[in-house]
Formats: sequence, C-alpha cells, structure tokens
Amino acid sequence: MPKAVILFALALITYTLFTFEILVTRLFSAIVWYHFVFIAISLAIFCIGLGGIYVYKQAKESLLKDKSTLYLKLMKQSSLVMAVSIPLNTLAIYKIPFNLLLFLPYLALVAVPFIAAGIFISSAFKNFSGWSHFLYFGDLVGSAIGSVAVINLLNHYSILRVSFMLALAPFLAFLIIAITERKKEKVTNAILISIWLVLSSAILIGGSNIDKWSTDFKAYDGDAKVLGMYDKTDILFTNWNSFSRTDVVDVGETDKVYVMIDGSATSSMVRYKGSLDDMKYLTEEPGYIPFLMDEDKDDALIIGPGGGLDIWLAKLAGIKNVDAVEINAGSVMATEYFAEYSGNPYHLPGVNTYIKDGRTFAELTDKKYNVIYLSKVMTQASEAMGYALSENYIYTLEAFNTYLDRLKPNGKLALVLHGENDIKKAIATAVKALNQKGVSTNDAINSLAVIVKGDNDSDGIMYPVLVVKNGPFTLKESKSLLEMTGFLDQEPLFIPGLVEKNILGLSSNDTLHLSVKPATDDSPFFYNHGSGIAVLLLGVLMVVYMKGRRYFSVITNKNSSVSNYSQFFMLLGAGFMLIEVPLVQKFMLLFGHPTIAFAVVIAVLLLFGGIGSLLGKSLPLKIQIKYTVIFIAVYTFLITLFLPTIFSTWQDSTLLVKVIVTITTLGPLGLVMGIPFPAGLSLLARDSHGDYVPLMWGVNGWMSVVGSILAMLIAMVLGFNWSLLLGATAYILTLVLFTPGEKSILTKCS
Repeated sequence: MPKAVILFALALITYTLFTFEILVTRLFSAIVWYHFVFIAISLAIFCIGLGGIYVYKQAKESLLKDKSTLYLKLMKQSSLVMAVSIPLNTLAIYKIPFNLLLFLPYLALVAVPFIAAGIFISSAFKNFSGWSHFLYFGDLVGSAIGSVAVINLLNHYSILRVSFMLALAPFLAFLIIAITERKKEKVTNAILISIWLVLSSAILIGGSNIDKWSTDFKAYDGDAKVLGMYDKTDILFTNWNSFSRTDVVDVGETDKVYVMIDGSATSSMVRYKGSLDDMKYLTEEPGYIPFLMDEDKDDALIIGPGGGLDIWLAKLAGIKNVDAVEINAGSVMATEYFAEYSGNPYHLPGVNTYIKDGRTFAELTDKKYNVIYLSKVMTQASEAMGYALSENYIYTLEAFNTYLDRLKPNGKLALVLHGENDIKKAIATAVKALNQKGVSTNDAINSLAVIVKGDNDSDGIMYPVLVVKNGPFTLKESKSLLEMTGFLDQEPLFIPGLVEKNILGLSSNDTLHLSVKPATDDSPFFYNHGSGIAVLLLGVLMVVYMKGRRYFSVITNKNSSVSNYSQFFMLLGAGFMLIEVPLVQKFMLLFGHPTIAFAVVIAVLLLFGGIGSLLGKSLPLKIQIKYTVIFIAVYTFLITLFLPTIFSTWQDSTLLVKVIVTITTLGPLGLVMGIPFPAGLSLLARDSHGDYVPLMWGVNGWMSVVGSILAMLIAMVLGFNWSLLLGATAYILTLVLFTPGEKSILTKCS
C-alpha cells in the first residue's frame, strides 16, 4: 500500500473526527447545560482509546499469519461506519425531543464515530508502524485543517448539512484504500467512485434542502435547558453559527420576546410602539437608573446588548451617543430581522454597533464614557450550574480595571447580574480593582450602590444592579439616587451613608465582609461559586481515569517493559492537553473571540506538530525523546511568563498580525511537541512490542481526556498558569520513567 494513500486516508479520518467533535459540542451546547457538554465530549474522545483496545484484541484473536489484511479490513470497515453514523446519529439527536433520561443514549450515538475513528487510526499505526512519523504528520495535519474548516462550515451551513458533508471524507478514505487494494477490479472501482460523486453532488449542490429541513429543531420540543421551563414556546427565528445557536422565542409575554443563545442565555427584545415616549414603561427596569444617574448623558458603552433592551434604556435616559458592542452576530441579526417589531435598536440615531468582544473593545478604544453598562453578559452561553465552566473574561479583575480606566471623571460602571452569588463576587472584584488604583477599602465601598426591582417577590436577590463610581458617592449623589429608586419603585440594597442591608456584607464605615475572591484572567470563572463544579469535574476525572486503568492496565501490566511504555504515553497524552487547553483559553485575550482563538491556536499547534513529526524522523531517538521534552518544559515555562506582555503589545493589531504572532509564539512549541509520540511508537516497535502499538495509541487518547479534565479543574482552583506548569512537569517526568528491573525508555534510546 503506497505511503501517500495511507497518509491521505488518515488525514481524512482525523479531519472528520476533529470537525465532528466541534459539531457535537455545538449541537449539545444548544440542548444541555455546559457541564454535560464537557462530560459528553470527554467521554466520546475516551472512546477513541476503546477503538485501540478493539484492534489489539482483534489481532490477538485472529488466526491470520499476515495481520496486515486484518488491519486493512478494519480500516475500511471503520471508515464506512464513520461515513454512515455521523449524519444518521446527528440527525437522531437533532430530531428527537430532548429528555435528560436520554442522555446516555445520546452519548452512545456520539461514541460510535469516535470508536470507529480509534479503530482506523490504531490499525493504521500498527500496520504501518515503520511510518509512525509520517502517519503522525497526517494525523495532526488532518486535525489542523479540521480546526479551521469547521468554523467556516458552521458559519455558512446548518449542522445537519455539515454532518452530511463530513460523511464524504471517511467514505473517500474507504474508496482510496479499497481501490488501491483492488486496482484490477475496474468495474467495481468505477461504481464506487460514481457513488461517491453522486453523493457529493447531492449534498453540495442540493444541500439547501437539508438546510431548510434543519430549521425544525425537534430537540427543543423536549426539556432542553431554559426552554423546558416554559409550558409553551414558539420559536420565531433561528440562526446557527460557530459561536452559538440564536433563537427568538415567544413565551407568551406581552410586548416582549426573548433572544436566546444556545437555548439558555436570554436577553429581551421589546416591542417598539412607534415613538420613544411610548417606550417609557421600560423605566421600570432597574437597569434604567445607571443611565439616568449621569448628568452629562454624552457617551455610554453597552457591552452585550443582546435583543436591544439596554439600548432603549440608554436612549430613554437621554444618552446621546451609544457604542453597542455585541459578540454574537446572531443577536444583531435577530433584531434586524424583526426590525418592525424591535424598532431596530442597533441602528437608532447615535448608536454605533460593533460585532466583537466587549472586553477587547474596551481595551483598544481611547474613548472615555459617562456610563459603561453590562447586563448579564456571557461570552459562552450557559446557565445556572453550567456557567461555572464558562471562561468569562468580561468579569475578571483585569477587565474591571480596564472599564474603570475608560470612565470619564464622575463616570459609572454598571452591571446587571443574576443573583446574590454574582453580586457578591462583583462587589469583591470592584473593591479589589479600586484598591489597585490606590483607593482605600472604605472609599471603595462608598463608591458602590446596589439596587433591585421593587416588585421582587423571590427568595434572595434577583437581577441586582451594581453601580461602581470611580470615586466615593457624595451625600448629595446618594440622596439623589435614593430619590430615583423611590419614584421609579426600585428597592435600594446599598447606597453609601443611607441604605445598608446586611445581606450584601457591605458597610460604609467598615471593611468588606465577603469571603469570595475575584475572578482573574488566569482563572476567569466568574460563575464558579463554591466547590460544586470542581467536585463534579473531580468525579468525572476519577471515573475516566479508573475506567482507563481498568481497560489498559490488565493488558500492559502483564509485561513490565510494556507497562513502562504505557506510562510514557500516558504522560505524553496528559502533558499535551495540560498545555493545549490553557493556551486556547489564554489566547482569547489576544483575539478577543473564543472561536477565532480556538481555530488559530489548535491549527498552529497541530500543523507545526505534524511538521515536527516529519523533521524528527531524521534525528537520533535519544534526541527525539530527551532533548525535545526538555525543550517543551522550558519553553512552556517561558511563555507562561511572557504571554501577558505579548498580548498587551499586539492586542490592537490586525487579525493577520495576531495570527503571525501566534505562529511565532506557539510554532516552535508545536514543532517539538510533535516529535516524542511517533518516536515512542518507533522505539516500541524496535523493542519487539509492535503488537502493542494500537494499545499505546489508546493509552495516549485516554490520558488526553484525563489531561483536558485536569486542566479545567486546575484552572478553576489554581489558575491556567499552574496547568501549564503541570503539563511541563509531565513531559519532564518521561525522562525518569523506569520500572524496577527494567531499563528506562531514555536508556533504550542510546
């Protein structure tokens, strides 16, 4: 079998696998809470390792002397399984009304393509173990192409159409292997090629019909997220893109519909009644007061206006110029689609609309504002418990410092939050930010005010408004604010010198009585209240780790030398993800958008890793393992130190320059990270353990899942920097691997 054929087929499979992983993430994000999405994808990737176990057992049980026939058969079968299961299983999830009781069957549907991919990849690496460096190149390049392609696919086509388009790639992988195997069977080959061409034409040319069919998202007919809380909903508009699914939903409320991101994060789109005077009923919203407090009423920055309510509040208060910054293009499209209903708030006189991340906009603008306003902003759509896994750089300590720097004298930062936990964390963050600017804690507390809606009948605090002034409130300003809350029927919880309710832990003449800590750019989990999510992640981590130990150790422990290799590939898998995951999160600060950061960082690491795999083949094995892991550890430590400086230096650059900066920064790391894995496989085969290659692939995949979960857990508890350092440590540990009575892997390289 020609090397180019296998290389191309493998790249097609890994391209499909990576793209399908993101597709499933996007699909699940619309119907289940974010922590379930994280669990689902982690367990699905774990199934790649199960494919390796399957290949290993099939080879052991086979009576064939020449196992290459078996491996090629498994490659063909698994590619066909991927081609059929990806569109059909996606269709099933898409069209079956969601119920949490069906979560395990959903996982089973998603797992099938991952298991099949694991079988294909493990078979390829075992059957052509002498080509490990070339195969790893194809593996990583395929994944790198997928990381870029999936963004464009999801931005232009429906999820269902993308799933059918994806099926063409593994079917093509099957074709090129089958045709190369049977060159003389020209009629059969011609029929197979014709089938592929017909399917491709039908999907690519007639795919618009699939897009139309995909508008009926039956999963929302069940108990999907927030929609499941309403007795009756009517979805009026839908937009899918790589960032989110955006719906306009009518739940039966008068003069209001909701713009929902991924079926949960909601903002209001209110009915325009013909004139601004007819919109005055909106002054009952507590978020109206921060705009009304401003005397100059010149400029306001609104971050995350969603359905446009916040823009109306600013205009009702008389704000002349509004910069509306919304990261989700779907929300703006929704208000434009319903322009007659919504009044097209993003296009009102004096309103400037920007589709970008609000934090990034605030950092790059030189403009000063009377009011900076954020209302229940999420950079990734999640709700309740699921918020805690959402990396939200909008509410970090560093972000608060940026907002305060962009205020005019006597300006105000205003935040509408979800509840008591959020308001307490925001207060702690605001006080800390003011402290860092030289403001005493006492003066910082007296620079805050908190109000809630006057008819709040719920237990606890719902949708409180925090106002942060860039200097203490004067007694006159406090009295004026109290008067406003009175005639607008709002309830003040804290106004310096006048109203102090113990529930917030605030006192004008005392220190801050709050045990919460601010979110930071190194650990940006603003919605992580308490230890619930950390415990959940720890539980998932233990399950995945113990299951993997059960599956793999039974086999590898029978041979101490193989067990030594197993530990080597375990550390490589975990180390890679402990470095990759925090780098993707951190580079959001450079690119200002999670989707772009994901695509660029993953593409750079994987593409350069593939190149490194090719280049590494010409090096002695000792260099491939010893010096590469030392370089990875040292380089990771250095970029941990210098990334903040790199980001601050290049953040106001064009996208092209940012991509070049990312390549320059991460390219060397990716290049070297692509060397140890294929080197280890080559050494395994040289050491007469070639039969264990599929198993080691599975071990590496298993620990990649463990590493990704561990990275998130460490980031929530300690920060992303600690995850990077632990990843570097994992690579260093490969240098000292040994089993009693056995030579270390490093010694075997000599």
